Amino acid sequence: MTMNKCKLFLITIALILFALWVGIGSELPLQPFCPFHKITGIPCPGCGGIRAANYLMSGDIRAAIMMNPLSVVICVIIPIMILWAWIDVLRKKDSLTIFLNKKWKKSTIIIIFAIIIINWAWNIYKSMNQ
Repeated sequence: MTMNKCKLFLITIALILFALWVGIGSELPLQPFCPFHKITGIPCPGCGGIRAANYLMSGDIRAAIMMNPLSVVICVIIPIMILWAWIDVLRKKDSLTIFLNKKWKKSTIIIIFAIIIINWAWNIYKSMNQ
């Protein structure tokens, strides 16, 4: 069940293009927006994620964390997972697939859910104090 090279190559290219878009996003006419925030006026857990990634790419780690801490974690995890997938393809292994498909403990799922809720609370708090 190893991910094939073509699929992984396309995912990698898409993420590189997304990273470039994030890096120069403020200069583009099409700016990202959050439909949830637009409709409700309340930021979602991911609001500010692209700006956080932009700060991270420009080296301003503090601003990135203040903008959206969960996005900073995701920006670190995604390249690691892509590298892991490429290593699996080259070694003809399935370790990433096995890791992602394993049955997660209920406590792990609760912790992840709590982190998302805390990040959401942070986004709401920031929006109320701007």
